[in-house]
Amino acid sequence: VIANRVSNITVENIAISNQSGMVEFRINPDSNLMGKIANYVDQNQQEQFSEIEAVRAISLHEYFAGLGNPRIGLMKIDVEGAEDIVIDGAKNIIAREKPVIVMEVHNCKGIPLKTIAVVSRLIDFGYQIKELVNDQEGGNNKHILAW
Repeated sequence: VIANRVSNITVENIAISNQSGMVEFRINPDSNLMGKIANYVDQNQQEQFSEIEAVRAISLHEYFAGLGNPRIGLMKIDVEGAEDIVIDGAKNIIAREKPVIVMEVHNCKGIPLKTIAVVSRLIDFGYQIKELVNDQEGGNNKHILAW
């Protein structure tokens, strides 16, 4: 934010979830840009995400209600496998505002796009879905656009 001289961004030290409270956040000590809510760390990732920190969590609905419910036109969601709880915590915003959503969906290798649970939920909200790019050859994630 500072390096790019951007002034309309607020950086918050919180986790986005479907409810408020404290969550265990696991951090990759080799990358200060990589962390996950502990419930979304696979067994084979325990060593990679070895540092643990207690972090305040909040739903997007509650967060934006605290800001007076501003208009939301675009949501970028890249939450390392916790897409379901973020969408659950934003369902009121999604129903009211129907923002364009750009999202990375994890753990969906070999699964048809429209049968992925979080994608299916967006379709239930009335969204059209398009896969933007395939992840790396043999990758486990999909990048989608929902409008």
